Formats: sequence, structure tokens, C-alpha cells
Amino acid sequence: MYYPQEPKEPSGCMQTLVITRVMFSMLAIPVGIIGGTMFALAITFYVFTVNPVLALIPLGIGVLGVVGLARWEQARIAKQTLPRDDDS
Repeated sequence: MYYPQEPKEPSGCMQTLVITRVMFSMLAIPVGIIGGTMFALAITFYVFTVNPVLALIPLGIGVLGVVGLARWEQARIAKQTLPRDDDS
């Protein structure tokens, strides 16, 4: 009599590797942002020790980044909200 074999499931090790890869891909951007921020802070503190006037450069870049992020977020929220009727 013929008994068809059931398909083999992947081993537990393969499932673990797939789950680990998915988790690393989800965390790559936040970890990169945190690492970049820490690197920028270290560079800023080093530049402060060399010449305080030069430290305005990374601080200015940081301020411009925060302002740009705030404007982008404001435009994104304005695009998602419906205009209000002020006639009523």
C-alpha cells in the first residue's frame, strides 16, 4: 500500500534564523538613527574641545534637521486632515 509522505516542515533552526533576520530588518533603521545621533554627539563634543566656534557647525546642522523634520511632519498632518468649514 502507498502512503504519501507529508511535506517536511523547516527545522527549528531555520525558523529561528528567519525570525532573527526579520527582527534585525525591523530594527535596522532605529538602531542606525540612534548610532548616528551618538556619533554626531561625540563629534560635537570633540569639536567643542578644539574650538567652541567650530561647534556651531554641527549644532546648526542639528537645528536645521529638527526644523526640517517639524515642517515635514506639519505638511504630512495638514495633508491628512480635512479642511474645516468656518461658515457654521
